[in-house]
Amino acid sequence: MQQSPYRALSESFWFPCLLAFLLRTPSFFVNHYNVDEITNFIFSKFILDGRLSSQWLLGNTYYLTYGFYIVISRIFGSYNLVALHMAHAVWVSLTTFFIYWAGRELNQKNKGGFWAATFYAVFSVAFLSKDFHAALAESLSLLPAAMSLFCFLRAMRTKEKAAFVLAGFCVGLSALFKAPSGIMVLPMILVALVIEGSWLVIISCIACGLILALAFPFAFIEDPVAGFFMAIKNITNVKEGYIRAYDNIGFAYLFAKLALRSFLLALAAFPLWFMAFGAVRKFFLKKAEIIYLVMTFLCLFVVTTLGKRVFFHYFVFLLPTLALLASVSMISKLKEGVPNLLLKGFALYTFISVAGFSADGLFQFSLKNEISQKVIDEVIQTTKPSDRIYVWGLAPQIYFYSKREAASTQIWADKLAGFSPGSPAMEYMRATGKTLTLPDSIIQDLRLGDHQGELRQAPKALAHSLNEKELLTIAEILDSISPENWKKLISDFFVRPPVLFLDTSGANHRNFGTYPVSRYELLQKFLYDNHYVRRKTVEGIDFYYLSPSALDRKP
Repeated sequence: MQQSPYRALSESFWFPCLLAFLLRTPSFFVNHYNVDEITNFIFSKFILDGRLSSQWLLGNTYYLTYGFYIVISRIFGSYNLVALHMAHAVWVSLTTFFIYWAGRELNQKNKGGFWAATFYAVFSVAFLSKDFHAALAESLSLLPAAMSLFCFLRAMRTKEKAAFVLAGFCVGLSALFKAPSGIMVLPMILVALVIEGSWLVIISCIACGLILALAFPFAFIEDPVAGFFMAIKNITNVKEGYIRAYDNIGFAYLFAKLALRSFLLALAAFPLWFMAFGAVRKFFLKKAEIIYLVMTFLCLFVVTTLGKRVFFHYFVFLLPTLALLASVSMISKLKEGVPNLLLKGFALYTFISVAGFSADGLFQFSLKNEISQKVIDEVIQTTKPSDRIYVWGLAPQIYFYSKREAASTQIWADKLAGFSPGSPAMEYMRATGKTLTLPDSIIQDLRLGDHQGELRQAPKALAHSLNEKELLTIAEILDSISPENWKKLISDFFVRPPVLFLDTSGANHRNFGTYPVSRYELLQKFLYDNHYVRRKTVEGIDFYYLSPSALDRKP
């Protein structure tokens, strides 16, 4: 008997994979969604141009993400956002494909795969475009994460050693795209302790796969041992400079922020969350696979709190497990008979949510803190394409859209300034050393830039003076600078000083107004010694131009 077209469609992976691609098409007609897309391109170009070595990538939380951007740059040219977003749409479709197979394995039905893939395809765009539509590391990490879910679910059923090895390997690959996703190995180990079979053999297989994947970066360097210690150093720097930057933030504020943001995401994708938690309510403790998925969800939920920032794009990690859990609930409800009104209500809710956020994806309502086109035009008109510039602040858009190379690889001035991006309340507490109550934190989050008069003095380690070192060699001057990032900045400036230096603090772009150049004596001295002249201010951004006498600018 021939299968009906409707039934064939409702059991195939083709429909959700195609849907996932189509829902990403608005991204083909826009510029960047998230500033991280721009910085990933810039750092990839540094690597391609030889300005950053492959060792710099070791221990980097974005290792394979940079690799993805490097491939895009090599094939389609640097800074090609259209190519990036098209490649990302294909990537999301492939992720949908593996979620289909994970759902099929979980439910032992083709329809289970169909619903898991469809839930992911639809709700992966059902939130702010800057967080859910962008080609960020979190989204890229989901392809190997989905593969690991499929492999482990299969291994739970078949007890195949190869499947356990592949599950661990795919978790390792996912971690190389975005390090925190490596936590997915923890639920695997916990489940291995209770499922049938030798837990020692299972854990050994998972560990072998994980180690094999994590060892991949060291295959491309001459000295793997030195590379290992370099990776440890880089990981430590990330821990101290990013994860622990806001250790002073109280639990009440973190909890309130996490609860509010989780609620907003659940509201935007209510059918997904409702169906997922329906599966937990009905089948938890009845199926080992559900326990595994719930533990994976909880581990990834904890990851969203790393650094206490609770950025919305961290919640992208949760989508595959939510989709798989929702598929279990959907299969159960279809078997029992779903009220027609409920189905229509969910369909309407989903349509409104996806349509609204797709409109945001096309028109970018949620994209804030953008640099004025006047600033970009001024850079283009007053510099040559071969000139290098430097932006003091958090505005890589200036490099990207002016197509001017950065004079230093230290493009994130926050690390130089002692600043770490977060919410306004978090930045206020870090800048002032004060602790806010929960109500005050909420109020401060609504008052962007109102705390500039309450700052501590700049850290002494950053306020170097060169007044007594003018007769020393460049090497001797650099040796006197202790912070490595400042040493790298000034070293790059000595090699090729920026023709244009922009200070964004006057515009208070991304709350950088609390860190003007005047706070950093080393930077001021460099500008003074090289006869930089402030010629104009555009939209609050000061333009300092290098004096022709300080640089032989041959055409």
